[in-house]
Amino acid sequence: MKTIRLLFCMALVCCVSATQAAAEERKYKIGENGGFPPFDIVPGEGVDHDILTALCEANTNMTCKLKAVTVTDCVDFDETGNQITGPALVEGRVDGCMGWFDTPTRRQLGMEFGEIFSRGTTPQLIARDEDTTFDTLGPEGDFNDDVIIGFLKGFFNDVACLNTRYEGNFQTQFFSSEQERASMVTALRGGTLSLVFWDNLDTVPEGTHPVGERIEVCGPALSLATYPPSQRRKRKSDNLRRDFNCGLALIRENGELEAICNRWIEDGFNPACILEGPPPTVQCVEDNLADSSSKREEQED
Repeated sequence: MKTIRLLFCMALVCCVSATQAAAEERKYKIGENGGFPPFDIVPGEGVDHDILTALCEANTNMTCKLKAVTVTDCVDFDETGNQITGPALVEGRVDGCMGWFDTPTRRQLGMEFGEIFSRGTTPQLIARDEDTTFDTLGPEGDFNDDVIIGFLKGFFNDVACLNTRYEGNFQTQFFSSEQERASMVTALRGGTLSLVFWDNLDTVPEGTHPVGERIEVCGPALSLATYPPSQRRKRKSDNLRRDFNCGLALIRENGELEAICNRWIEDGFNPACILEGPPPTVQCVEDNLADSSSKREEQED
């Protein structure tokens, strides 16, 4: 009898431990950064923050702790200028970073992404104010080799896509750090570059102006980035992406995503939200129904 009791207690402890571990795995630290309006104005303000907050509330099975991080905490560059996974993700200080472009380069680094919620910024050419050569440029253009075009590699590294509208010398690439962006603008103002693909018409640098037309089809996809370097972190990363996708599907279905995006449009921004996407999975719906029922029972008791 004592043996049976002991086995029962051991089994009970294992069940409790497994339940606690599962609950702990669905508590997530998610990084937010600033300097990229309207998506990330400052940590805690922007399109990304509003969407993340809404989907975390919609999926009642996940608990989100939002943490302020720098851009380089999530994606950094090595001494040779190549992208590397940022230290906050590598060290596990955050489980994911909100509002990052899903690119092949980042996937090669081992980063993984949730469902996309926005096409992000839409590239458009800008020229220095003193140069009116390109002011009559239409939606397409074929430039000679003397026209040197700069672009941010971290954002618009799909030259093939850009070339479908504007063909030219795209040899000058800059990385998406603040220092590199400033260097690209300086090169444009100084005449070293003829044109630059800028990422956001709300932040066109002083002394420059847009030319041509925005290229809607080349805007990169925004999502949640995770980095699972170990088997233990891999499980949590998978859970986070699954819960993120569940919450995103729920706010698409209940209209909250559209409402958020419309508020930003009314304020004069273009959040480029993707309002159509996969519906909530059966598991997502059942989990949230079960959680709602459990909470109602607790309130009644």
